[in-house]
Amino acid sequence: MDPLSRAEWSVMKTVWDRGEVIVRDVLDALAKERGWARNTVRTMLERLVAKGYLERRQIGSLDLFRAKVRRARAVKEAMRDFADRVLDGAIAPFVTYLIESRDIDPDELEALQKALSQKKRSS
Repeated sequence: MDPLSRAEWSVMKTVWDRGEVIVRDVLDALAKERGWARNTVRTMLERLVAKGYLERRQIGSLDLFRAKVRRARAVKEAMRDFADRVLDGAIAPFVTYLIESRDIDPDELEALQKALSQKKRSS
């Protein structure tokens, strides 16, 4: 699956949040942030259909778009791509950076500790 660009992530977040969208929904949601024209939004949606992230169905003259790929899967793919492409597969620098540079919710910290413990046991 081809990685998403920043602009495509913006569109996908709108679709994931709303479930199903028309061009106008995305245009309205991203107007202030992106300042895109209608044709730009349509092109972005069509590109995401071609990449396999969205599916389109037509009702009369109206095109409805919805996610074909779940948000969690797209996030996992993006993180895997980043780790492979930028970090040559090493995740420790990435995890260390996140831990040191961000405030971590206690629940998230507990989930991280649990994941590390499980990984240790299974190795």
